[in-house]
Amino acid sequence: MLKLQEYRDVRERLAEKLVDIAKKEQCRVFFVGPSVVSGLLDSIIREKSLNMMLIGECGDFKDLKRYDQESFDVALLFDGNGKKLRHVAEADGIPFNKLFSLW
Repeated sequence: MLKLQEYRDVRERLAEKLVDIAKKEQCRVFFVGPSVVSGLLDSIIREKSLNMMLIGECGDFKDLKRYDQESFDVALLFDGNGKKLRHVAEADGIPFNKLFSLW
C-alpha cells in the first residue's frame, strides 16, 4: 500500500509541474531522464488534456546537445537542481530559461 501512495504522490507532483509549464504556453517538451518516467509524463499530459506534447527524450543531459534547441520549448530534467541546470546551460549552450527540473 505504501508503494501505491508513493506512486500517487510522484504522479501528482509531476502533474503539478506539467500544469505549471502548460500555463506558460510551453507546448513542446523534451524529457531528459529514465524512459519509464517519460511514459508517465506522456500519460499525465493525455489524462489532463494539457496543451503540450512530449516531442523527445534522452537518458542523460549530456545527450541533449545532440537535439536542435529550436525543436523544443522546454527541456525537463529528471535529475537536476539549479546548479546542475546552470551547468547544462553553460556546457551545452542551451538557454537557461528552457531548462526545468522536475523536482
